[in-house]
Amino acid sequence: MSALDSNTVKIRRLTRNDVDMVISMHWAEIPEKQMVYSQRGGPLDASFLAEHEGHLVGFVLGRLLYVGRPMIGVCQLNLIAVRPDYQHHGIASMLLTRLQSHCREQGIHAIRALVQKDNTGLKNYLKNAGFSPSDYINYDMSC
Repeated sequence: MSALDSNTVKIRRLTRNDVDMVISMHWAEIPEKQMVYSQRGGPLDASFLAEHEGHLVGFVLGRLLYVGRPMIGVCQLNLIAVRPDYQHHGIASMLLTRLQSHCREQGIHAIRALVQKDNTGLKNYLKNAGFSPSDYINYDMSC
């Protein structure tokens, strides 16, 4: 594989036409495909694709939200996925950098990722990517 950098990997906004391709990627492990499909598009969508030599190699699904009290704007990081044979080549970092830029352009100053307490691998990845534990506590109510 040739060297991967911002000259060889194209990061672009995910469009409605891309959604079927993205949710069909077996390596992304998306369980609720219809829910993902319904949330793409519009001014609150913050999703991006990574392409290398014309092929989808990764994506980030994000959504701008206005939550809490007092109400603040955040970007909810729903999923970041990189094709297994492209992992450890900086693709996820490129996607997160583009997501950060988009958030700043929209006046959003925080990206939030929900992580299960025992998912140490994802917690370590997010920490290395610049995330830190939030001052907010997530409360859930069963339905």
